[in-house]
Amino acid sequence: MRPSLSGIYGTSSVVSNLADQNRTPFHSTRSIRFIVADGDIRVCARLREIIRSESDTWCVQTTRFGREAVCAIRAAHVDVAILNVDLPDLSGLEVMRAIGREYIRTDFIILTETDCFKTVVRAMRGGARDILVKPVVQNDLISAIEELLEFRFPPHRELVGRFDDYLKSHLSNPSLSRTHLCMHFNISASHVSRLFRDCVGTSFPNRLRFHRIERAKQMLLNTREPLFVIAEQCGFKRPGRLSEAFRRQEGITPREYRKDGMYL
Repeated sequence: MRPSLSGIYGTSSVVSNLADQNRTPFHSTRSIRFIVADGDIRVCARLREIIRSESDTWCVQTTRFGREAVCAIRAAHVDVAILNVDLPDLSGLEVMRAIGREYIRTDFIILTETDCFKTVVRAMRGGARDILVKPVVQNDLISAIEELLEFRFPPHRELVGRFDDYLKSHLSNPSLSRTHLCMHFNISASHVSRLFRDCVGTSFPNRLRFHRIERAKQMLLNTREPLFVIAEQCGFKRPGRLSEAFRRQEGITPREYRKDGMYL
């Protein structure tokens, strides 16, 4: 069952092989990889069966040991790790800390024997997405996984909104590129381009330029910063680049825009 505070936010022969990796996930076409780590092989087998019952193409790996879980997560780009807080070597919390130090984008569900407040707090602080009390109820596990995957893989328009937020937060970087988005969101370049085209109706370069010009417009009207400072803070390497892009989008120069704004 779930505790009262749930929902807050090389490999040896012991580790079972990954299942078929061509997966259609619960609401879209995407491969989802799981690892289950529990000292009891019967628990591992049962949780694997529950997960696979949702989709015979979900990939589930199991192990009894924390160190093997760390190795598997590093090697296989695991999406979801389900870890017992108590393992024969490393604890589930130690596994989370090890992976967290390496900035690997894996989400964690922690299993515990009792609904202990201290354990729940430690797991939450360590980055667990959910905590389940053993014996695990099938509906609770599937619900936790679905909630986690909804957060991890949001609907397309919501994801593009996150793209926009990221771009606006990093506009001052003149080298900001589609590659930065791909690395930050763990998504392919072609998928990024397709999402911008389908959801916004434009390309990534055009969307980035739009945000840069919008920031420049705000600064032109609300500050007295010279053009070279505005260009720098909006990610343009020199004022001429800003003026060229500004005229292309707005039909006038930045100086003309600032002058017109004085009389609004």
